[in-house]
Amino acid sequence: MDLVTLLTVCTLGFDTKLMQAIAIVQSGGEPYVYKIDDRIARFDTAEEAIAAARTRQEEGKKIRIGLMGLDIDLLAATAEPNEAMFEPCVNVNIA
Repeated sequence: MDLVTLLTVCTLGFDTKLMQAIAIVQSGGEPYVYKIDDRIARFDTAEEAIAAARTRQEEGKKIRIGLMGLDIDLLAATAEPNEAMFEPCVNVNIA
């Protein structure tokens, strides 16, 4: 699904153009990414992105994840549900 269609489906009631602009800036429009110091790391699957992001966070790095660049702690006690935040619609709805 292309970015515009995805955002239209996932952002009912929100300004789709604004959400698209945020997604482009935060992730380049890609869902399985994390960003550290304005550098984006891209992955093919959520599982790959989660594993890499956790490793970087263990190193003390502050990361932003997913399509909308959510600031999240993947190492917190509640980290298991946070894995879903790499999924595009979940990420968009939280943003």
